[in-house]
Formats: sequence, C-alpha cells, structure tokens
Amino acid sequence: MKKYRVYFATKVHVFTTWFRRKERVSETDYVVVTAHNEAHAVKLARALVNLDELGMPFRVTQVREAPENEDEGYHQGGGASSPDR
Repeated sequence: MKKYRVYFATKVHVFTTWFRRKERVSETDYVVVTAHNEAHAVKLARALVNLDELGMPFRVTQVREAPENEDEGYHQGGGASSPDR
C-alpha cells in the first residue's frame, strides 16, 4: 500500500462575464492516507474530512503520492496539521 495526498477544494470563486467564465479553486487543504490506489485514497479521505464544516460538496482537485515519512491525517493551510480532525 502507498501513501497518497488527496487535495480537495475548500473555496470556489466563479467570475462570470458575458464572454468568459473563470473558476478558481483553493486547494491548500489535503488529507494523507495509506491506500491501495487513488480511488481508495479518495474514499478514505472523505471519511476524515468534516463535510458539514466544509460547507460545500467534497470536490477532489488532485491525488498525488506522498512520501513515506509524511504523517497521515488532515493537513490544513499548506501543511499545518489540524489537531481536531
């Protein structure tokens, strides 16, 4: 089994004009889990994130392999661990 970082959207800003729609997604929060594959990692990450507090649907932006020495769990704001999750 490998470790994966599952990045997810915490804010979505949509700017709409008459000719173009832009979308910007914040993905500074991520979850580190040990899983069989990427789909399994997303499933495990969903269980660790408080979906009610997130206030929006759980939207995965990317899944990457994590180094073996990285701590598992929820990481917030570019790497600061959140102790309450």
